[in-house]
Amino acid sequence: MENGFYNQIILGCTGILAIAMVAGVIAGVPCATIQKKVAVILPVALLLFVLNLFRVAGVFIAVSNHWFDALPDPTGTGDANFFWAHNVIAEALAILFLIALIAGLCRVLPGLWEYARDVVNLYLGTGKAFFLKVLGR
Repeated sequence: MENGFYNQIILGCTGILAIAMVAGVIAGVPCATIQKKVAVILPVALLLFVLNLFRVAGVFIAVSNHWFDALPDPTGTGDANFFWAHNVIAEALAILFLIALIAGLCRVLPGLWEYARDVVNLYLGTGKAFFLKVLGR
């Protein structure tokens, strides 16, 4: 217990989803060898894990030290600190880092860009077909 509040890290805050998503994208690149994929996945997973520890620690420190008390509380819970530290700053930094990471990985795995583009097109095409079916068109 800290400052009268209990802190708890849930599974969604462990970074496992980001690690799994990036590992899955890397593993799916068709033109890379297994050795190359493993050689890229392992350091990327370790990097994501360590950066996530800093993210979680930063959120705990910001909440415990009330860094964002002066900001409005859009959740209505009376604690703006968690909202701003976790939902705004930490998430924005995580998204920016993941975009930079994928851009860097495209240089290491040349087929990654084409593979990612094909996955997005498949997803968007499937989603569009689904909604057209639901709408009866």
